[in-house]
Amino acid sequence: MLTPAKSRLAAAQILAHKFRMARAIFMRFLLAALLAASVLPARAVEAPYEKNLLRLAEILGSLQYLRNLCGEKGDDW
Repeated sequence: MLTPAKSRLAAAQILAHKFRMARAIFMRFLLAALLAASVLPARAVEAPYEKNLLRLAEILGSLQYLRNLCGEKGDDW
């Protein structure tokens, strides 16, 4: 027969085991959540100067096209 001290010890061991199991399950869940979050694609953020840069590219491309039509021979601006 178990003495009260051995009974408390057995109960404490069972409780500790349940705690370790719950912690292991929580850690696995946390790891899975972190992995799932890291797989999501990053959202592209438009730079504030992008519209101006696109407009400059359009203007320079148009000037190069007109330059070739006018018979300019060099590539130097």
